[in-house]
Amino acid sequence: MNADGSNVRLLANTEGRATEPRWSPDGSLVYFTNCKSVDWGRDCEIFAAPTHPTKP
Repeated sequence: MNADGSNVRLLANTEGRATEPRWSPDGSLVYFTNCKSVDWGRDCEIFAAPTHPTKP
């Protein structure tokens, strides 16, 4: 999204709760954890989503 909150867009569509977002050093990716378990503390994975995805 833009700094003013406009142009919001989905980076990743995952099942579970995505938390702890972090930018890559060059700004091309956002890394985040995604936990699927009911207690949100187990069955977690780390995902990377491009900040400027290519269009098909």
